Amino acid sequence: MCSKPGRPLMVYYFQDKVSLDKLTFFVDKFAYFVRKSYNCESDKGVKTMDYRGYISKLRTIEMRQTLLGPDEDELKKAYRIVKELQTNCGVDVNSEMRLEPLRILSDMEKSFENKMIVLNDFRELKAITEKNNAEMTLDNIVKLARQRLMLQQFGHVIEDYSKLRTLNMCEVMSRCVLDICNEVGVKAELKCINAGYTNQTDVFGGYGYHFVVIVYLQGERFLVDVSYSQFFGMDHNMIERLGICDILNCAPGLYMTMTEERLKVAKRILRDGWIELTDYNLKNYLDGFTLWYRNGLYYENTQDFSYIVPYTAYDYKRFLSGEDSLLNHENPEYIGYQRKPLKDPHLDFSRRL
Repeated sequence: MCSKPGRPLMVYYFQDKVSLDKLTFFVDKFAYFVRKSYNCESDKGVKTMDYRGYISKLRTIEMRQTLLGPDEDELKKAYRIVKELQTNCGVDVNSEMRLEPLRILSDMEKSFENKMIVLNDFRELKAITEKNNAEMTLDNIVKLARQRLMLQQFGHVIEDYSKLRTLNMCEVMSRCVLDICNEVGVKAELKCINAGYTNQTDVFGGYGYHFVVIVYLQGERFLVDVSYSQFFGMDHNMIERLGICDILNCAPGLYMTMTEERLKVAKRILRDGWIELTDYNLKNYLDGFTLWYRNGLYYENTQDFSYIVPYTAYDYKRFLSGEDSLLNHENPEYIGYQRKPLKDPHLDFSRRL
C-alpha cells in the first residue's frame, strides 16, 4: 500500500479504523503509562524528573512524530526537554547517557531536512536578462556545475535545481566549479572557511568548515557557493535548538533571515550560486557563519540577543587570511560545541524575533 507524499504510512493504516483524534488519544494514553512507569511527574514538575523520565518524554514525542508526521511544535518541545535534562541531570560528557537524547533528536530532525526556511524560485533566473559578460559567464559556470552534479546524483539533468543534495557536499561541489573554471580559462581559487576562522579542530571537532570558490573576471572578484542551500534546512534552523550541548549550533540560514541585508545576500546566492565579492556582501555573508559559531553560552552570559555582529569586511579578510581568528576576540567557551549546560534551560533565545 502506498501513502501520499508527506503523510506517514502508519496514519493511513489507522485511518480506516479510528480517526486521527482517537489515534492522538491513544498515543497520549500510551505516553501517560510510559511516564508513570518511570515515576515521572507531569510537565509542570519536569525539573524534578530523573534521567529516564526525560528520555520517556522524548520517546513519546518521537513516537507521535512517527505516527502523525513531523510537527514543528513537537520538535521545539523536544529541544526544551533536552536542555532541561542536561541542566538538571548533570550527565557526564563522555557517557552513553549523554548521547542517547542527542540520537533521539537527530532522528526527529531528519523529518525536517527537506523543509527550507527560505523558499527559492529558480525560475527567476530566466527573467533576468540584463547582465554583463562576467555575470553571464558565472551563470554558465554555475549552471554547468549544477548539471554535472545532477548527473552524479540522479543519472540525468532535471529542471528543478532545488532537488540537488547539498548537505556536506561543499568541497565536492566547489571543486566541480573550480574544474569548470580551469576548463574554460577563468581564474579561480578554492577557499576554505574554517570554523571560528581558525585551524584549531576543537571548535566543532574538525567539522564546521565550508568550501567556496573565488572567481576573478574583468577585474572583479566573485564568490561562488553552489552548496549554500545546505544551511537553510529547517532541521538545523529552529532557534530553540540553541543551548544544547554537543551538537552543531543553529545553522547560518537562521541568522541570514534576521536582517533585510543578510536575507538579500542569502537569496541572491541561493538563486544564482554566486555574488559579487564586495565588502558589503562579504560582511553579510560571513556574519551568518560568525553567528553559527556562537553557542548558547554566549547569549546566556552576555545577554546580547541582537544577533548583530561587530566585525567589518576588513576584520573578515584578516580572519580568512589566518592573520586573526574569532577566538582572539570572543571567549573560546562560547564558540563551537557547547560543552557546559545552560544555567537556565528555559532561556528564551527568540526574544529579539
